Amino acid sequence: MQSAICPHRPPATGGRAHRSYLEAGAVPASLPYIRRHTRRTLAAWEVGPAADDVELMTSELVTNAIAATLAMTPPGALVALYLAMEAGLLSVLVWDCCPEQPVHRAQAGADAESGRGLGIVQAVSERWGTVALEGGKVVWAQLALTNQEAM
Repeated sequence: MQSAICPHRPPATGGRAHRSYLEAGAVPASLPYIRRHTRRTLAAWEVGPAADDVELMTSELVTNAIAATLAMTPPGALVALYLAMEAGLLSVLVWDCCPEQPVHRAQAGADAESGRGLGIVQAVSERWGTVALEGGKVVWAQLALTNQEAM
């Protein structure tokens, strides 16, 4: 697993921008590690109360990426998480090697064990989407931070 937290100050604006990148095995056991990395990164960035929503979005997106990867590749594949905060906007991007776009189900049944993740992401984020790439896709979500949260 690779991890990097890279604070960066763009010279043109004088504002603070932050970046974090993490690769982990596409296995369910990676999820607690990814959540912990997200929590620590957001704390270092002094995100504040919005950190819980960002951690929830990240958890749902990574869970989907792991499930999609496991469904189509042999063990050993990776998923990647990229967190970025700049000008009051926090972005979560999750890459996996599965080219199929995720399906947003309007409503999961009461007994369903899955199918709610993208609904949660949609409810918590300002906006979200997907980008098809050669060798996979990125599913992303963004959350606008208040002045108090974007320290």
